[in-house]
Amino acid sequence: MNIRIPHDWLLDHLETKATPKQIQEYLSLCGPSVERIETVGNDSVYDIEVTTNRVDMMSVRGIAREAAAILPEFGVKARLKSLRLHEHMSRKLLDIKIKNNPKLCRRILAVKLADVTIGQSPSWLSERLMKVGQRPLLNAIDITNYVMWEIGHPIHVFDYDRLTGKTIIIREAKRGETLTTLDGKKHLLKGGEVVFDDGSGEIIDLPGIMGTENSVVTEKTTNILLWIESIDPRKIRNASMSLAIRSQAAVLNEKGVDTELGMDAIRRAVDLATEVTKASVDSKITDIYPNQPSLPPISLDQRELDVYTGITLPPQRVTRILTNLGCTVTHHASRLNVRRVKTGDYTVIPPSWRSQDLKIAQDVIEEIARIYGYFNLPSRLMEGEIPLTSQ
Repeated sequence: MNIRIPHDWLLDHLETKATPKQIQEYLSLCGPSVERIETVGNDSVYDIEVTTNRVDMMSVRGIAREAAAILPEFGVKARLKSLRLHEHMSRKLLDIKIKNNPKLCRRILAVKLADVTIGQSPSWLSERLMKVGQRPLLNAIDITNYVMWEIGHPIHVFDYDRLTGKTIIIREAKRGETLTTLDGKKHLLKGGEVVFDDGSGEIIDLPGIMGTENSVVTEKTTNILLWIESIDPRKIRNASMSLAIRSQAAVLNEKGVDTELGMDAIRRAVDLATEVTKASVDSKITDIYPNQPSLPPISLDQRELDVYTGITLPPQRVTRILTNLGCTVTHHASRLNVRRVKTGDYTVIPPSWRSQDLKIAQDVIEEIARIYGYFNLPSRLMEGEIPLTSQ
């Protein structure tokens, strides 16, 4: 899929003096293909093709992470900036009763904001949304879309006062139930879709895909509920396709967005909401996270890396490449551990946002070769006997 990333927005997350042309050339050689650069006002907007298995790159910060790993390999200084998120304090507990089904939803984050001023977004926010192809609506809604494009994790906003039962139940829809999405379209459910129920049986959200008309923010809204959920990606895909609702949130969620990004996303949304809507934080952030994913280490041998690439990369280069990609790397000077058991030359723990596609040594080797540059590898056949496989 293709995404649009404004250069000015990219520099909020990437510290570099690289020109747009350099970024286009070097990213295209070793990472996502920057197909064209469009001039919009005084800004350059990249049109970038991202492979469907790399949902971690489908955002401004995702592209910044890639650029921070690739540009230094071409002698261009680049560094991923830290997210600067504020600590908004409230001692109040969220007074929404949440009944989760962990088989359907892996994580829930929610926070109430009070005394919001709903209206048009400031020009800087609206203009950035339009550059990525997102139509501005109202400021509270625009903030959720802004965070989705920036951080890479979809986020939803409810009109808090329209949640009259102060209850949200995560369940599967029954065949024949209906809902009306925020765009005014009525949908007949086939059964099995994940929905939010207000406790009375009324559906108040089609989570991870699109909000519903009966809980959407309007110009009369004064209190909001910022909400993040991580629904089973297979459920998102099935519901989105069967109902023909292809929102950007659905496109991301069906690919398995990193649940660990949720806290950054909701805190970023709180920062923007307090600035743009003049909201006050009226609850603690609720975080329901029953089964946090584990990141098993990957063992990599230098010899295996040499055989696959046809060259010998020094450990410092290997470690730098993987570290710049967000991995935690340990290089073992000795290949015998304290129990005299042979281990790999490197132990690699991938970052949470790469847990889906960095699982075995060959995945790690592919990443090293990609960032080093396939074009730098020798153009000759690999040596050695062809391995025999049993039938």
